Amino acid sequence: MRGVSLAERLRQARSALSFLLVLLWMAIPCGPLMYLVAIPLSALVPGWRPRIAAWYFRFICRGIFFFLRFGGARFTRVGRVDTRGRGLVVMNHQSLLDIPALSLMVDPWIPGFIARALYGRWYVPMVGGGIWLAEAPLVDPKRDAKGAVDLLGRLAATQERTFAIYPEGHRTRDGGLGAFRTGGLLAILRQQPGSPVTLVVTDGFARARTFVDFAENVHHLRGRTEVAGVLTTPADPEALPAFVEDIERRMREHLARMRAQQAEGEAPAGESLPA
Repeated sequence: MRGVSLAERLRQARSALSFLLVLLWMAIPCGPLMYLVAIPLSALVPGWRPRIAAWYFRFICRGIFFFLRFGGARFTRVGRVDTRGRGLVVMNHQSLLDIPALSLMVDPWIPGFIARALYGRWYVPMVGGGIWLAEAPLVDPKRDAKGAVDLLGRLAATQERTFAIYPEGHRTRDGGLGAFRTGGLLAILRQQPGSPVTLVVTDGFARARTFVDFAENVHHLRGRTEVAGVLTTPADPEALPAFVEDIERRMREHLARMRAQQAEGEAPAGESLPA
């Protein structure tokens, strides 16, 4: 390939190798560990399921980031997310690494990630089992938008847990913050007055937007995930639309600051992901 230096070709080769190692890590040992140990044990002893899910998610996510770091990627996280009791995590959506990044910032439990119904099918390798293990709510907003909103409202009203939602609904091509789809977000907030809402902003993952993107781009990844603040859900339902607008504004401004600091080489120090 003309115009590509030998050093860049070597970095691309290392990227491809690290991507292969991630796939092998997920297939062996993480696949058998999930389907032969974590899921059966959770089914036999339902009370252990949150602990098993928390341990398993951290195990697999640390391995994923370890091998991506081998490929030249760099990751930083700043802050912790308290997932004890009722609450909501609102995060922007850049890549397939958003959930692994957040999973290494939560304490003590994995939140209920709002996932599309497509990903909950068991024939989707690893993903379907992980969704079951984490008890992630499944919605299909394209086919049944009202049903999806109603489901989230019922779950938020009846479950004492923290949920995580990506209100953009999809990954943007440039990693910028897309417009919020507020139906599901408002449905959860209406049922959780006075509960904490943790804002998490991530950047530097846009090159890993899709599965195919990984192979040649691992060495370009400079991911950073930060807790951008913790708000309290208003008790007055009439105040919720303005509250959601404030969340979107805060996250958009925080992402802009992160990018400005990165451009100027002044990003504040954070906790590097464990190797």
